[in-house]
Order: sequence, then structure tokens, then C-alpha cells
Amino acid sequence: MTYINSKIILTFLLMNSCAYLEYREIFEYTKNYIAGIDDLIIDSDYLEGRRSSFIKVKLGRSKFAIFVLSSYSDLGFVWVGPNEEKIITKHGRVIETSDLQHNLEILNKSQVMIAGPDASQISIAVSEPSATIDQSIDRSYLGEENLVLVKPYTAIKYKETFNTDFYRWSGVNYYWIDSATNLPLKTITSPHPLLGEMTIEFYYNYK
Repeated sequence: MTYINSKIILTFLLMNSCAYLEYREIFEYTKNYIAGIDDLIIDSDYLEGRRSSFIKVKLGRSKFAIFVLSSYSDLGFVWVGPNEEKIITKHGRVIETSDLQHNLEILNKSQVMIAGPDASQISIAVSEPSATIDQSIDRSYLGEENLVLVKPYTAIKYKETFNTDFYRWSGVNYYWIDSATNLPLKTITSPHPLLGEMTIEFYYNYK
């Protein structure tokens, strides 16, 4: 199995991303915000019409949106939503949001990892209501799994069990990482205690 340097992949992504798109172009990509339906289907025709990398975000059971890649740095991927909301991810984890109904920021971003020590701790500042909480994470490797997002991938699957100190918030997060590129393909997480489960699928444009 060939491993492709992630920095090379990111260069291609940003060359073809919307890092310098005007807002009217971002709106063109993200205007199809859909709520209250069973699913938002991403197929080959949809991908063919995109010029940038994007994520499909499912919040709860019936709210979907497309967020387009705006920029990338060592701090993470910045994705822009239909109403200029932002989701920032690092290794597939949501580390910061803005203009959602409930927002968050991981304060010790250097501790964010997927493949790493079995146990770690992160500090999260949440808003609506405002609080700073510490979360303990136990991580486990679940092996390789076939994952289909328009095309098939061989993904490495990870599981996180988390508990929050002095707060009734615990659960399980799942991550699927492309074994060829080391980039996230899908995540199912609970980034904020009041947001509910968030599912993200990652679609990369290498054109």
C-alpha cells in the first residue's frame, strides 16, 4: 500500500479549492442547504460539477448542508457554509465553529490527534451556554474497513470514547481515515453537548 505525502495532497487541494473564491461563488456552491429530508445524495454528477473540495455535514437526523473548503494551514481546514458559517477541522475532528446555533473551540489544539496515544485530554470552550470543560478521551484502533463515498476507499477506522469532567456529556466518536493519503474521509462525532450528533463526509477535488 502506497502512502502519499499529505502535504503534496494538500497542495493539490488548495490549488483547486475555493481559497480565493468571491462570496458569490461560495454561495453558488453552498446554496443547496436542505433540511427535513432523508438524505442529500452526492453522486458522480454532483462531483463533476464541483471545482473545489467540500464536506457534506449532517446535523442530527434531518439537517444537511454543504461546506466548501476555504483555506488550510497547520491549524486545520476551514470550511464555509451556506450562510457563511464556518467549521474548522483538524485530522477530521471539529476543532472550532462559528455562526452555528451552538459553537465551540478546542483550546489545546496541539493535543488534537486521531492516531496517537490511547488516552488524551482536551479543553473545550463552548457557547450558548458559555462554559469551558475538560474532556478525557480513550482511543482505539478498529482496523481497516471498506468505505464508499461515490468511489470505494480502504479506510482506517478509529473509535474514541469520551467523558467530560463535571458535566453530563459522554459518548463515542468514530473516524475513517484514507489509508492511502492519511486524510479524513468520514467522521461521526458529538462536538458540542447541545448540537447533537454531527456526521461529516469529506470530498476532495484533485482536478
